[in-house]
Amino acid sequence: ATLESYFNFGAYAIISSVIVSVGLVFSGMNKPERVRRMDAGPVSERQRSLAVFAAAAVLTVCIWFVSSMMGVVGFASEVAEVGVGRVCLALAATFALACTPLAVGFTLSSLGAREELLNGVGNLLGMLMTFLGGAWMPLSLMSSTVQAAAHFVPTYWVNDAVSSALAADLTPAALGNVACDLGVAALIAVAIAAVGLALSRTKNHA
Repeated sequence: ATLESYFNFGAYAIISSVIVSVGLVFSGMNKPERVRRMDAGPVSERQRSLAVFAAAAVLTVCIWFVSSMMGVVGFASEVAEVGVGRVCLALAATFALACTPLAVGFTLSSLGAREELLNGVGNLLGMLMTFLGGAWMPLSLMSSTVQAAAHFVPTYWVNDAVSSALAADLTPAALGNVACDLGVAALIAVAIAAVGLALSRTKNHA
């Protein structure tokens, strides 16, 4: 086992845990009776929404940090060999991955998802994304259809970034590749969050 393998497989824990945890935070705050009580208070809806999102973001960071640090501690000898700088770059990639389940949890809560659905979606997406990211088996051994579909999930780009960050030669070209991978992963999260925001606004104005 290697640190790269840990990060690849650890994506499942991050994805499933963040979707369920964040989804429950948003869903709990969207309960009608709780919304009515908050509407009667002096805090504006915008301020409440920002506070809830900040709490969800902090929870996401905590989950990412615990999962990532377990790998860093468990593979301390490899971390020392690879170098702190490269490992930090790989950690940035895993953090970019954590943004997608945060967006998914927010979107699911906008649809009114409850704990059972959040658990199901979290586990399903966690397994699917890690599979399409090449954690379970190399993408080169899969069909062209699966390889094409893999480009639409963040794990594909994040795993590529982790591989480049932990490579023997971190050249300018490799750094550019990592930056590109992280950019695509971030855009996927932003796109999902935009859908959730649109659904939330539609629901509030209904």
